[in-house]
Amino acid sequence: LARVDVNLGNINEIITDSSAQRVYVSGSMSARLRVHDGITLAERTEVSLTAPISAARNTDGLLLLTLVSGDVVRFDPNTGAEQYRFTTDLPSVGGPMIRDMSVSRTNRLIALAGQAASGKGNSPQEQRTLVYDTQTNSLIRVIYREGLDVVGVTINPSETFITMGFAGQPQIR
Repeated sequence: LARVDVNLGNINEIITDSSAQRVYVSGSMSARLRVHDGITLAERTEVSLTAPISAARNTDGLLLLTLVSGDVVRFDPNTGAEQYRFTTDLPSVGGPMIRDMSVSRTNRLIALAGQAASGKGNSPQEQRTLVYDTQTNSLIRVIYREGLDVVGVTINPSETFITMGFAGQPQIR
């Protein structure tokens, strides 16, 4: 058991390379990945990102990141480099702050689960999950939900359905 102070307010994911030589730490609203030696936990050179991170997930040995700019990035901890990037139109369409995401194994579908916003005055914004098709570079579905935020979203391997869980009441759509 080891402990290291990474000086990040809210850590949302930790991943190592396959040999456990490097540890990558992702923090919400940080525009960089902290990197530590897997044995000594000494700091290594950080990985700079183009925008702060809003959500992160460790999937299939890769680190999936959604940036506040709307970009979705697959980061490979074994190479220490970006493997794939898809740019959405979230900022230009007033998209929600992303809480969770899923990318299909083929990279074709991306589901971005947003945070519900109380809004200003009498204009609350329901929770929205946006589904993008990367082959046609388009938003193909928006799933609206009133109530509690998404706590998990997954695209199944055949890309035929999306499983979503909501705080206090899991559902499948």
